[in-house]
Amino acid sequence: MTTDTTAPLGRWARLKSRWPLLNNAQKFYTVSCLLALLNFVSAFQVEFLLTLLGFCVVTALIIDIWNVFEHLWHKLAGKTFLIAIYLGLANYCYALSQSQINSLIGIRADLVPHSVHLNLFLMAPLWSFGLAFVVLVFYTSYHTIKGFLMLLLRPIGVRSHHLSDEVHPVLFLMIRIFMLPVVIVYLGIAMSGYIVGGDLTDTDVNLIDGQHGAPLRIETKLAPNEQSAATPDNTAHAERKSVTLFGQPTSQDPLSYLATPNLPWIDHIVAGFLYHVESMGRSNCQQQGDEHVVYINDYEILVITPNNSEKSGYQFTIRACNSKFVPKVQVINP
Repeated sequence: MTTDTTAPLGRWARLKSRWPLLNNAQKFYTVSCLLALLNFVSAFQVEFLLTLLGFCVVTALIIDIWNVFEHLWHKLAGKTFLIAIYLGLANYCYALSQSQINSLIGIRADLVPHSVHLNLFLMAPLWSFGLAFVVLVFYTSYHTIKGFLMLLLRPIGVRSHHLSDEVHPVLFLMIRIFMLPVVIVYLGIAMSGYIVGGDLTDTDVNLIDGQHGAPLRIETKLAPNEQSAATPDNTAHAERKSVTLFGQPTSQDPLSYLATPNLPWIDHIVAGFLYHVESMGRSNCQQQGDEHVVYINDYEILVITPNNSEKSGYQFTIRACNSKFVPKVQVINP
């Protein structure tokens, strides 16, 4: 009795012949499915496989979105739409960056333009994450509508290849929908790590929640190796960090959710940059110790002093220049 090995070889040859027909996004989705199966078999215990799965599925999604972007960019209406979104988002981000610098130092932000640009650069990932979630909503809606059209139009003779120019459109449509929760989970983890500056231990991330006027709180727990070392004594004295991302809208101020996000690690970096780089350690104004100054006008200065009791690590005060080269101004009442 002989075993027939031609059938498995024939199936492998057919699969191998279909691989070049897949576009780049489909190839990454195929690899993502294989990695998802491997992670399921290993009970999600292999960190390298989890990282590789996140890389592949996010790359596949980026390729899909880039194809749509490229398609819109080569049309006049699409290019106008994209430029309008870019201008609106850039203007809002720059204004928000200036507002955050003003809240930090207490004076107008145009006196420290380099710190504004640094803050804008550090805040860019936050808006990228937000824009990614908005794009995911449209991406999900698009594929959901596409799937319903494939089902509803099939009885009248419209097949899936009429609605898509890629091979196996129905199969990869199901894979895309299946992988969307995976993408959202990875983006959520990345966004949480960015918000708290990379350390998720003992941190509360507060997002906006429109119900009952209270923010949505995401509590992070101690790492497993730290839980065993924690005792009732040191747990009671442990301080939890709290990060509020957006404000709570009210009837009097419905746009308060657009207020400056509270990201302490960004304030600390910007304040350090302002002290060590953009401010002056020597000037014609009176200075004491390790004070640095920023000129407001001929008679007033912003004094920056290291202070560990402040959240940003620096104290900002406004005082007179008191320079012996600048004449004192005296107001005489008639």
